[in-house]
Amino acid sequence: IHDHGRIKELSDVDFELLGLNQEAPKMYDGTSPHRHTFFELFIFRSAGTFHEIDFKKFPVNQYSIHFVAPLQVHKLQHGKAKGLLFCFNESLFRRADKKSTGEVFPFYAINADKPFIDLSKKDFDEMMVLVNLVVKEYDSVSEARFEVISSLMNVFLNKLKEKYAEERPQVARKTSGKNPAVLDFLQKIERDYLLHAAVSDYAEQLNLSPNYLNALCKKELGTTAVSLIQERMALEAKRMLYSTTLSVKEISLQLNFEDTSYFNRFFKKLTGQTPLYFRQSAGK
Repeated sequence: IHDHGRIKELSDVDFELLGLNQEAPKMYDGTSPHRHTFFELFIFRSAGTFHEIDFKKFPVNQYSIHFVAPLQVHKLQHGKAKGLLFCFNESLFRRADKKSTGEVFPFYAINADKPFIDLSKKDFDEMMVLVNLVVKEYDSVSEARFEVISSLMNVFLNKLKEKYAEERPQVARKTSGKNPAVLDFLQKIERDYLLHAAVSDYAEQLNLSPNYLNALCKKELGTTAVSLIQERMALEAKRMLYSTTLSVKEISLQLNFEDTSYFNRFFKKLTGQTPLYFRQSAGK
């Protein structure tokens, strides 16, 4: 795994395996805030302390699975927790329908509010059958090992999706039931939020009127289109304030704000805090 300016990338492969507390030859250390361009899947055999993902703390329970999507800021206080970590790129899967991992699996979706599953010992043991097959293939010297890992991971994630739907049927229904235009809008925000585009610009790309796009967002997500755009920008600002040592001025420039004072006003309006106060209160 390479670390470029605190945003980590996988090396020249689409999949890597790391261990927690001597569970694999390569060890994971995520105790300081960081983020990365790839997906992470944590498999906890035993309990730890907490996992902070985008400023929310989740307990590390025995037999739990945690999910971290690309560019999310997180840190793990795993304590004595034992387990494994799968790291993988979007390109590990070659889907005929061209859907992204976030579209297919609700725990990796944009705005996923519960990025974990707590399993029973029986369900966890069943999942470990697949996990052990992935580990065995990863340790092999087969030329086709990444193709096999891709297939196994697809099965594993789909089985986890079933468990996630059982545990959180409302979340699963909400994710699967979203209007395609709203999903497209969320994907476009994710890709283009740095452009500071207006609702009308996104609506034009979607061949919708701004009013209709706004009505869809209110119906499907309970918020306005402009709020979704602004909240994504505020989230990125929070991530940068938390995980980097860049100054507020440098962050405002990277986020394409006209000047620092405007960025300060925007951030305070969205979060109720100044950027500096947020950084200090978040533990910086």
